[in-house]
Amino acid sequence: MTRNRPGEGAETLRAGVIGLGTIGRGIATCLARSGRVPVVFDLRSEAAEGLDGAPALLGSPAEVAAASDVVLVSVVDAAQA
Repeated sequence: MTRNRPGEGAETLRAGVIGLGTIGRGIATCLARSGRVPVVFDLRSEAAEGLDGAPALLGSPAEVAAASDVVLVSVVDAAQA
């Protein structure tokens, strides 16, 4: 298995964000601003409204995982996870 050195190949990684509360929304916004448009999911359909640069919500966390190389999970508690 070949491993990339830190920073090598990172520009091709696809990012996903699950949970668009205060922290998840900020992460998704920063990713979009840097040119890495994330795929996103939240239980609340209105959570992505006005989210600059990010596409519409996907239908499930599984869809985010399937469309991403790296998934950031930002939820409130273990029950949400």
